[in-house]
Amino acid sequence: QEGLAKWQLGWSGSKKKFCCKSHGLGCSNTTTDHKTKISNCTTVKPPRRAWFAATAPEGSRCLFGLDDRDENGHCIIDNPEMNGVNGWCWTRADKSEWGACSKQC
Repeated sequence: QEGLAKWQLGWSGSKKKFCCKSHGLGCSNTTTDHKTKISNCTTVKPPRRAWFAATAPEGSRCLFGLDDRDENGHCIIDNPEMNGVNGWCWTRADKSEWGACSKQC
């Protein structure tokens, strides 16, 4: 995640594309395909680890449109004590990583 704070100016186009596709980082707020949208919503450390997927690093961008519950545009509110008071989101298109949503989401 080197240079993440200034990714828009400091990363090459190929690095942005790779990091966006693989990690949901360095993405513009655009649609990546007909269904999945990268958002400006980022993650915080969740209250617990999940058994079904890895926990995303804090500051990872949420991907919407991967789960019907996010209705293509918001965090999933499901068991706030376990998943975070602001809901949670997938951070990788293959659903191998998730995170709790930050207050800004």
